[in-house]
Formats: sequence, structure tokens, C-alpha cells
Amino acid sequence: MLIRSKMTRTVKLGRTILVPLVAQHWAIKVGDTWYEISIGSHKTASISRNTGYAASSGAGELGGEIVGVTEKTDSEIDRWINAWHAKHDSYELLSENCQKFAFEFMVWLTDGNYKCDHRPDAREVLTTDSEFINNKGFARAEDGNAIASYGLGQGQASAGPFNLGAK
Repeated sequence: MLIRSKMTRTVKLGRTILVPLVAQHWAIKVGDTWYEISIGSHKTASISRNTGYAASSGAGELGGEIVGVTEKTDSEIDRWINAWHAKHDSYELLSENCQKFAFEFMVWLTDGNYKCDHRPDAREVLTTDSEFINNKGFARAEDGNAIASYGLGQGQASAGPFNLGAK
């Protein structure tokens, strides 16, 4: 009898500077595939995928930083992206933007077990672990980048210029 286990893949956050000290573009890498959202024609949100060392936008040019691991399949990822895009079909620089997409995607991919020390500048991000005290951890090493993280839970909330994070 063949028992097939789920494949664990590394989740990375890639960033690139758009305006020094003001704006960054974020993208998420799962395994070998980068996912990012950008502004399309008429302010529509466009979600793209590409493989390679960096996202099409240049996010992650230095390889990105490991933020967690996932066992989500490509079809599960496609369903989540389609559902997210249906709710957020327009691109708004200060709210429905690349950082909101990347942060919420990262949290979903890792089931709330992530390590991200960057504050998203998106106006409306509200993400918490399903159980704040969850005793989760992970360790990963890849491409000269290693991380080990263990925590009790974390959350992030943004509203306008205000941002609150808890770990």
C-alpha cells in the first residue's frame, strides 16, 4: 500500500523598493512560483505568477526571506487566489494593494504559523490566527537562508495610518 504524504514547500516574502523610505512592492513565493498582485488597466487588480529567482516586479531579487512553510496544493492555492481576487478586484494604492494580498496570502498559506517582521502599509489588513495561542513552530533552511520560529500566535491589524501587531 502506497501512502502519499503532503509536500511541504517553503513560503518566502519578496520585497522591492518603489519609492525609497515610502513604498515597497511585496510578492510571495511558494516553492518555485512567485505570486504577486499589480495594477491592471482601469485600476483593476491583476494577479500574476512566474518562476525564477525573483518575481516579475523584481521583488525578492536577493532571493526573498523565508516566512514559513505550507502543505497547500497548487489547486488549493488557485482556489484561494480566485476567491481573494473576486473580493478585491480593483487595485487601490492605500488599501487593496500588493502588501494586503501578500500578507493575507502568507497567513493563509502557513495556517497562521509565519515569521514576518515587516509592517504592511495597506490601510485595511486584519489577520489573526484562528486560535491566538496555538503553540506552532517551523524550521527551514534553503539557498543560504535559515530560520527557526516558535510562538504562541500573532496578529496584524491596520486602519488608515494606524497599525497594530501582536505576537
